[in-house]
Amino acid sequence: MSKERYNQIIDEVYRNFVNQNDGMLGRSHLWTLKKEEFIHKCKTDQEFSERLGLKIEERELSLNDRILEFAKRDLNPYEFRKGGNFGLVVPEWKTLEVLNKHNIPTKLTILSYQNETIEVYI
Repeated sequence: MSKERYNQIIDEVYRNFVNQNDGMLGRSHLWTLKKEEFIHKCKTDQEFSERLGLKIEERELSLNDRILEFAKRDLNPYEFRKGGNFGLVVPEWKTLEVLNKHNIPTKLTILSYQNETIEVYI
């Protein structure tokens, strides 16, 4: 649900941005941003995103964050153990291999818009 809502908000704000700029430019499209460029600008240009009432923050997930996300997904817990009950120590590269195999996200994106905050794992 949160990824869906994230996309709805981005679509709404982007649509408003395009409509506002089209009116200002007389539909000449001298200055337009593609949606991906718009999202990047919102993430990197605080003044720009504040004018839109939107805030997008990203942070890299630590290895421990990713392992916790793996555990939440009810996947095979025996696929790897890091200092587990059996005293096995799995090298970090193997842990990362398992996490990547199961598409465990590497980033957390936090979007704030109109008193709504959404967390999305990417």
